[in-house]
Amino acid sequence: MSYAIIPALTGTMFYYQTQHLKIESSLLGISKVFGQAAMLLWGVVYNRHLKSIPPRKLIAVVQISMAIFMISDVLFVNGVYRSIGIPDTLYVVVFSGLLEVLYFFKILPFNVLMAQLCPPGCEGSVMAFVMSAIALAFIVSGYLGVALASCVGVTGDDFSGLPRGLLIQAVCTLLPLFWSSCIPDVKSEGKMKEN
Repeated sequence: MSYAIIPALTGTMFYYQTQHLKIESSLLGISKVFGQAAMLLWGVVYNRHLKSIPPRKLIAVVQISMAIFMISDVLFVNGVYRSIGIPDTLYVVVFSGLLEVLYFFKILPFNVLMAQLCPPGCEGSVMAFVMSAIALAFIVSGYLGVALASCVGVTGDDFSGLPRGLLIQAVCTLLPLFWSSCIPDVKSEGKMKEN
């Protein structure tokens, strides 16, 4: 649910960046490379420093970080960064790549939690189900993003409603925090075996 209720405006932002701001699509490709490098770094940082943090807390921090990056996108669309001297291309390479990858950051602690809670012998089936559910949630999120863009009046020529859509997206990103208490606080396999 934490993926499905967030309307994905990535396609709208891509169109805004390439068609409205005239940013080269090759630069957006560099943004994806930057994001994937951040994803690799996330795996290392998680394994070395964050594994002992309870999943509930870690997933909540990722949700809040996603909302902050979405609010940063509002500032970007409103031209705030441009007015203080940060070029659009720099913002797109660094922040857009990170925001897109943030969606996947919480999959790692969630998968570790699922592996710890899974009954022995069912690991493959549970992981297949979880990945299928996440894929379905991304599809629902994409449809909600299209509906949201339409509701706030974003068209091919008019992006005036995009900041409002991004704010709604940020609020929807914070909604899963209300049911984060449903996530069990399992810190490690050793701790799980003791219980």
